[in-house]
Amino acid sequence: MVVENRDFRFHAPEILIFAACLGRVQALLSLVQSFETGEMDRAFFVARVNSVLRQLIRTAEATQRFDIVAPVIEFGQFSTPILRWFNLWNAYRKTLRTEQIDDIERLARQNLSRINDYRPAGDWIAYPDETPAFLLEISSS
Repeated sequence: MVVENRDFRFHAPEILIFAACLGRVQALLSLVQSFETGEMDRAFFVARVNSVLRQLIRTAEATQRFDIVAPVIEFGQFSTPILRWFNLWNAYRKTLRTEQIDDIERLARQNLSRINDYRPAGDWIAYPDETPAFLLEISSS
């Protein structure tokens, strides 16, 4: 897991910003699953979701370094450009072999610039827009 702080958001390589976003998205999905199966009450769920969303928003805003304008539309709603960027990186992540992931983790620990060699081909701007905007809505019932 990537430990995130202000310095991280301003200086981390793009692949690590993606990894931080992915971790937050996975945490949100886990919270939703736990809530839907009755493992947590609504108040705790809302508090945890809000906390993770705040972290995700801060991390998503760091993608402006990669020319993504306005990644966050409003609290809990993310723009099409950030979704394209995320989906491009996520598709790339799924193509990586275990050895490559181990190499990325080693490069990250050693703060080596060669980590920037790991990136998807193409550009997020041209990535197909197949995913609707992420919007987490909690009903009042």
